[in-house]
Amino acid sequence: MDYSVRAVVQSKDELGELAEGFNEMLIQIQTRDSELEAYRKNLEEQVDSRTVQLKTANEYLQMELTEREKAEEALKVLTLRYKAILACCPGYYFGS
Repeated sequence: MDYSVRAVVQSKDELGELAEGFNEMLIQIQTRDSELEAYRKNLEEQVDSRTVQLKTANEYLQMELTEREKAEEALKVLTLRYKAILACCPGYYFGS
């Protein structure tokens, strides 16, 4: 809204005081709206920044999870191979 329009104060009587009161109220509303708009813009920037941070962290965690799953699978394969090799050795026990 446009709060820049002001009432013209033509006298110092009750109507003049009322017009001054309206003008002061419009100034306060305009100031409040400007501050709210600045807060809203700042909040949007913070949300955007945090969203980027969270996306980056999520991508990193997904990559780590994939690497861990691959390492666990490779470990299972190696464990089975070593068990098979050691099974050929009489008297050797490979605990599970």
